[in-house]
Amino acid sequence: MDSKVQLIVDKDLGHILAVVSVTDAQRSAKLTLAELVAQEGLLLRNSPHGGLRLPVDQLDVPQDMPSVLNVDPGTVIQRPRTHIYDKKGGTVIAPNKDLILDKTATNIEEVVVELKTPTPEAISSKIMAKAYAQSQDSSGPPQILSAGEVDVRVEGSKKKAYIPLNFEPNTKYDVLVLVQGFSALLYESLLPNPKVTPPTP
Repeated sequence: MDSKVQLIVDKDLGHILAVVSVTDAQRSAKLTLAELVAQEGLLLRNSPHGGLRLPVDQLDVPQDMPSVLNVDPGTVIQRPRTHIYDKKGGTVIAPNKDLILDKTATNIEEVVVELKTPTPEAISSKIMAKAYAQSQDSSGPPQILSAGEVDVRVEGSKKKAYIPLNFEPNTKYDVLVLVQGFSALLYESLLPNPKVTPPTP
């Protein structure tokens, strides 16, 4: 990759969240997160109350410039959240696997995303995921679902992951969902549905 950019990634799952332009001298100095990201966090989505900011303690900066595996470096700069940094291999990959929000199933207790792959593939009943949610009515810190396994259910021909988050009713949120091996999903102005309790038989 171009030596004049620096990646900012999620520390747990490796999703690339931003690409920062740096000088040769800054690159050689191995800049820290504190030098690249404002103290209040990395701004992903702006709003009148401050927007979705990811806390610095949830981020990482790869100190060794990664090579790129089957990826055009320009696309990493233009669309960073469609790429993942692999710490073990020191590479950047474009998984070509997408998350699609299921707006009908998403409710005040969980975000539901379809795991979209270019070809059918086996996915276990659990998958690693992480999520951030910021109320558009609040300037406080975002709600964070720490990285961990979440349920995957097969519904017809679709596989869906269920991400537990607690939302206030009738409130819009900006949400970032990260699932291991899939491109990140940033969804703006999400208005979760009420939780529907199935009738007692």
